[in-house]
Amino acid sequence: MRREHTNSRACRASHRSARAQRRAAALDRIEQGDRPDDVATQIGVSRRTLDRWRADARTSA
Repeated sequence: MRREHTNSRACRASHRSARAQRRAAALDRIEQGDRPDDVATQIGVSRRTLDRWRADARTSA
């Protein structure tokens, strides 16, 4: 059985959008002064992932 390409593309786009929203929320909380360890735990990512997101945000700014 093959899936429709449009459905799988929409699913991937939706997943990327949700991930981007989590990333933006995490970075906003860090900017507001929340502790990175707390943010990582509450967002559901590792501290290393959060550190990568912060580094990416600094280089793209």
